[in-house]
Amino acid sequence: MEKEKKFLYQKVYDGIKDLLETDVYRKALEEGAMTKLPSEKELCARYGVSLITLNKALRMLAQEGYVKRVPGKGTYIQNKQQAGSTPVSKGKENSRRLIGVILEHVSNSFGLDLMYFLDLFAARAEYKIVIRFSYGERERETEEIRFLLSMGVSGLIIMPSHGKHYSQEIRRLCLNNFPIVLIDKKIQGIPVPSVRTNNNEATASLVRELVKAGCTQIALISTDYLEADSVRERRTGYIEEMARQGQKEAGICAVHVDVDRDELINNLQNSKVIYEVRKFLERTRGDVDAVIVDEYGILPGVLKAMEMTEIIPEKDIRVACIDEDSSAPFGTMFLHAKQDEKQIAEKTMDILLREIEGKLVEEEDVLITGLLFRERRRSSKKQ
Repeated sequence: MEKEKKFLYQKVYDGIKDLLETDVYRKALEEGAMTKLPSEKELCARYGVSLITLNKALRMLAQEGYVKRVPGKGTYIQNKQQAGSTPVSKGKENSRRLIGVILEHVSNSFGLDLMYFLDLFAARAEYKIVIRFSYGERERETEEIRFLLSMGVSGLIIMPSHGKHYSQEIRRLCLNNFPIVLIDKKIQGIPVPSVRTNNNEATASLVRELVKAGCTQIALISTDYLEADSVRERRTGYIEEMARQGQKEAGICAVHVDVDRDELINNLQNSKVIYEVRKFLERTRGDVDAVIVDEYGILPGVLKAMEMTEIIPEKDIRVACIDEDSSAPFGTMFLHAKQDEKQIAEKTMDILLREIEGKLVEEEDVLITGLLFRERRRSSKKQ
């Protein structure tokens, strides 16, 4: 039964090809007339499939020159030989080789390189990408998925919105075997490939570097949003690596996530983050010689809290973090583990293209090792 579901689009593809062999359509081809296929709604009803499955079959037929899809008008049969030998028709078909990308957000610390490399690897396969944003809103994510499907995209790359429950729209795509890959996050209970950073190893690598530098009282500053896999895995990486290194945890400061999301995404100081971190630093003064900040968006608040408690970063307390703003005027400032956006993009596109080609994809949750960068110090001398 699973095999039948997986190749349902192939049955529709074969059925429409048989339809094109009927007398009505054969005669139209011989006469060179532009004959329109039944509407997508009618075809879905005829073959008992969803619009997603039908679109995949129609894309295959269009790529092989059996039909021509005209956005907003419908699908027309065409002479396969003529279609293959007409440069204009071929060019138009190539222009519809689209891949949809839906991102939750991007910032200087994460997402800009990801977009660049997704476009680069898609272009090498002669696809164009269409980028949309959900802004972390589930309803907007659903709206953008439907918009991209209406454009006739061949596949989707989605950074799912945060939340306890997955998107029903993504589940529907999976049930219809539409090519889709998730990035940055995974969704429990849905058999869809995901590509993301090995968050456990990212914080573990920071612990090892700090211990190597002589730190013995390392604390973690995180958010309390344990529903997010990344937060939970980074915390686990810290706890497990501290144990492996024979170090005693200096404490975990869990910042409540009920803060302004725009401030976190844009790396702005947040008053609630400052307040909670300041209380933690005052309580642990003298008992902490290093902190790992596992969400770059709260780092500005952490640094402000240090300033308010008269703690000098890197002198009184070493600072490490996940991600940093490489576009800052003075470069990166602290030891940090950066997500390898190029590798994430390359692996994501590789999996999606294989899905689009109908090949078996065995990857489920691909973890990409982050990149470790040591801090750069500000120079007090004029350049």
